[in-house]
Formats: sequence, C-alpha cells, structure tokens
Amino acid sequence: MRTTRSGESALLLLDVIDLLVGQTVLVAFQGSTVKFIGREDFIAMKVFAGGPMDLVDATRAVTAAGASLDLELVRRLAKCFGKDASASLERLLKS
Repeated sequence: MRTTRSGESALLLLDVIDLLVGQTVLVAFQGSTVKFIGREDFIAMKVFAGGPMDLVDATRAVTAAGASLDLELVRRLAKCFGKDASASLERLLKS
C-alpha cells in the first residue's frame, strides 16, 4: 500500500528497475508482498537519486560488497538512468 509520497516514489523506481532488468524478488512479509532489489540495482538507483545520503548509501554498499560487486552490471544499470548517474557512479568508484 502506498501511504506516503516517498513510498510512492520508491515503488515507482522499483517498477523501473523491474522493467529494465527484471531482478526484483517478491518476498512475503507480515501479510504483504514486498519487492527487494539486488545490490547493483540498489547502487544504481542511489547514484540516480543523487542526494547526499543516497551517495553515502551507495558508497557504503560498494564498500560492503568489495570484490563481489558486479562492476559491469552496476555500470550498465547506472547508464540506463543517464549520463549524470553514470558520471556519479564513476566518481564514487574512484573515491
């Protein structure tokens, strides 16, 4: 159920990711179905959103993933969101 404006925005971004790469996973939670996305999808969405906390979240996810991060996939996903998202990801990866 969409009860807040930020909740609606998040759901719309999940729908976009689902359409682009079909990698959302449906999980039953407290009588509802919740969509989860992969780590690379999360990072691409965060660099697309581009806010200060979004970039902190993306940086932490990259750091936590370490060598297991699929750089080719995350770059491809960021590119789907446009030049700004791709550039932001590259800056984040170099830092």
